[in-house]
Amino acid sequence: MYKPIVTIILPVRNEQAHIHQCIESIYQQHEIDNCEILVIDGMSDDGTREIITGIQREHPDLRIIDNPAKIVTSAVNIGIRHARADIIMRMDAHAIYDQDYIGACLRVMKETGAANVGGHAFALPSRQTLVSHAIALAHHSPFGLGGASFRSIGAQGFVETVWPGCFKKEVFDKAGLLNDKLQRSEDIELNYRIRKAGYRIYLSSAIKVYYFCRSTIYSLWQQRWLDGKGIMQTLRVNAGAVRPRHFVPLPATALCIGVILWGITALLINNSPGFYASVITAGIGGAAYICTALIFSMISLRDIRQINITIKNGVTGNYRLKKRAAALLPVIFATLHFSYGLGSIVGLLQRTGRSDVNV
Repeated sequence: MYKPIVTIILPVRNEQAHIHQCIESIYQQHEIDNCEILVIDGMSDDGTREIITGIQREHPDLRIIDNPAKIVTSAVNIGIRHARADIIMRMDAHAIYDQDYIGACLRVMKETGAANVGGHAFALPSRQTLVSHAIALAHHSPFGLGGASFRSIGAQGFVETVWPGCFKKEVFDKAGLLNDKLQRSEDIELNYRIRKAGYRIYLSSAIKVYYFCRSTIYSLWQQRWLDGKGIMQTLRVNAGAVRPRHFVPLPATALCIGVILWGITALLINNSPGFYASVITAGIGGAAYICTALIFSMISLRDIRQINITIKNGVTGNYRLKKRAAALLPVIFATLHFSYGLGSIVGLLQRTGRSDVNV
């Protein structure tokens, strides 16, 4: 019986906008003949399933497996249990992949001996609007999302985590599957257990994936709010997996809320000195934040040419980021930081039981 070299696991749920382009980029891979593709569908109800079924008629090797739990961690675990290959490649339906993505992962894994490898995640606008372009540009900024190595152009070497990941199947026997009690930051927590089990993780600039960002400020707020709540759940489950940079927005947001409450309280009790002091404090803090946001906006404007060259060389289509979008970056930065910070505060206050990490 034929045994594939790589099992591709593609979790999906309501990805109508991008699923066809995603799967098309997978079938354009140079190494696709050595792969099996498992699409784990979380009971999509937006037409995604019908699109995949249509693709399946052209590619009968494509397998669709139901995921009644409807969450990514369960989908990946289902895929791992069904995988026939010794290499497990997780992919994201909100992304498209460089034609040599699979080949590059296999070469880097062989050359470095790493048990999990990944590359650079380049942000693309989901729509041709200035807001969508600004959101994508913010993802490339260290001020936007904290400067994770897989978002930094040119970074390479052994790291703590990569996205989405290409794994030796054996690591799941020793480190365990994904923790299906986590709906966010599950990759960070898994990669921590992989490192604790004695394996190494490698980031290579030869591996390229292109991620479609959220297209509106509201959808971005929702995403980062959930990310903030999720990192606190990860902290409860496995504190060693998180890093100080994951918590930076929390104290900043708490301080802002504290200053606002200080001012309101002073106003209600007719404490004029206290009220004016809170206004001055808010003004200084706000001015410092705006200045920092403007500086990083100008840095992003400087870097946009290099980002566009990288995108142009990697994918087909007009995804060049617009320079005019840089003017919206301060608003996008504030959305990223304060939604994540508020989510972190709520997540910190919520009572969530610990779960077994060796699932």
